[in-house]
Amino acid sequence: MKFGFKTEYLFSLCLFGLSACSNSSEPHFSRRSLDSSILQVVPAKDSLIFEEIDSTLFQTTLLLLDTSQNRLPCISNQAQAELLLKDRVRINQEGNIEALYFKNGLSITDFNHDYSFFKAYYPTEDILVCEGGHSSDVTYNLSTGAATEETGNPEYMVSNMKKNYRLTGYYGGQECVSYFIQKKTDSGFQKIISFKWGDANRQTPDICNIEQAHWGQENQLFIYAQIFDYKLERPRNAYYRLTVIEK
Repeated sequence: MKFGFKTEYLFSLCLFGLSACSNSSEPHFSRRSLDSSILQVVPAKDSLIFEEIDSTLFQTTLLLLDTSQNRLPCISNQAQAELLLKDRVRINQEGNIEALYFKNGLSITDFNHDYSFFKAYYPTEDILVCEGGHSSDVTYNLSTGAATEETGNPEYMVSNMKKNYRLTGYYGGQECVSYFIQKKTDSGFQKIISFKWGDANRQTPDICNIEQAHWGQENQLFIYAQIFDYKLERPRNAYYRLTVIEK
């Protein structure tokens, strides 16, 4: 494939500008310091089995993996992001998003400047990350137009070896991060299972912050997480193995 001089220049400049966003070496999980979740399931109706495990099993499976698989290139410099996203994203001098033009023809041009401050762009995922009120995550998939609750923040993204399942999430401005699992489909990654938190009547772990995570087998996710134990009426940390069951 041949590129014109201008395209080559912009591409080289943007590669030079790839900065070390939070998950360039390891995904970032813990956002705030403070038992199986039947979860909201869409649309494939897959389910998730939780098993509490010990630290030995967690660490043993971790040693078998190459965690570099989860490193994502990230651009946090606004000027460099604007060059790469010319005609797709309009950002003012204060860093507020003014307009988005998605690959599928949709657009957003009526932004509230209090809730759309540029934070980062992940080129491999084509995801724009903004900061909203109370330091919340506001994200957009610039290919599909999907927003935060379907897209998540790549800062929390952990993919399995086959890249067909991945954990992701977003910080909503309160104590905990909202996590969910995405599955690769013909039309891209789709959310299939959401971890709900804050429900005292739940029968499953109330996950607040995942501090470490990695995939073992294709459909098994291992996490070390801060949960709220309603029986003990206090938070505690625990290790879990989560198995995705496809319907």
